[in-house]
Amino acid sequence: MADRQAKILESMKESIASGDFYEAHQRTRTIVSRHLMKKQYDNAYNLISEVVASLIEHNHLKSASDLALLYVE
Repeated sequence: MADRQAKILESMKESIASGDFYEAHQRTRTIVSRHLMKKQYDNAYNLISEVVASLIEHNHLKSASDLALLYVE
């Protein structure tokens, strides 16, 4: 499972690095929702925190805050 999580995270970071912010944002929302439904809170938190940090680095604060709020809800 950890390998899968690492691949997902790497894919998200690649999307962000290549400028596909919307795709990374939407994919993260989908995957995090699945984790939360399965009560995999650690996986959800780890993915959100890494993607949010990457989005902030690229100055996409609105997407970053939306993902952070998704976890809080």
